Amino acid sequence: MPEKVLIYSRFPKAQMERFGERFELLNAAGKPPHEVFSAEQLADIRAMITAGATPLRGDAMDLLPKLGAKGAVSAVGYVFDESWAASHREAVARFIAMTRKAKQLLVTSDAAWEKIAPLTGTSDAVMLKTYRDRYRDGIPRRSIADEEADARVLYRVLAETGGRDLVGPAAELDPGTFYHAVPGD
Repeated sequence: MPEKVLIYSRFPKAQMERFGERFELLNAAGKPPHEVFSAEQLADIRAMITAGATPLRGDAMDLLPKLGAKGAVSAVGYVFDESWAASHREAVARFIAMTRKAKQLLVTSDAAWEKIAPLTGTSDAVMLKTYRDRYRDGIPRRSIADEEADARVLYRVLAETGGRDLVGPAAELDPGTFYHAVPGD
C-alpha cells in the first residue's frame, strides 16, 4: 500500500496526477484537514504537501538526501518583498528573532500548545497532537546558507523531473528566495 500524503492546498491537475503515481492522496482541497478527514485518517499520514509553509514530517524529509540534499530540509518560510525588507531591516530582524523564540517555546512546551489549541480550529486531541508533532518536525534547525544550498539542489531535481509544468520557466531557484537576516545565518 502506498504511503499516505495529505494534500492541503489546491494544485493543478497535472501535479496531482504526479503525486498520485507514488502516494495515496488525501486531498483536503484547501480546506482545514479536520473538516474533510477524521482524526484516524490523518493520524498515519507520512507528509503534508502545501503551497506554503506547512512542515513535512521528519520521516518524509529522510527521503531528500537521495535527491541530493545534505541535511533535513525546511519546509517553513516567510514571503516578503526584497525592497521592503531592505528598507525595514531592523523590523525584519526583530520579526525573525521573535519567531525563533516562539518556535523554541513551541518545541519545548506542551503548555504553550494548550494555549494556542483554540486557534487550530479543532478540539480533537488526536488532531491537536498531530498538528503539534508535524509543526515540531518541520522547524528549521540548520543555517539559512545550508537550507539554501539544499533547496537549490532539490529545485534542480524538480525542474529536471517535472519541467515547466511543475516549476515554470525558471531552471534554477531564484537568488532572492532566501533572506539572510544576519551574516552567517
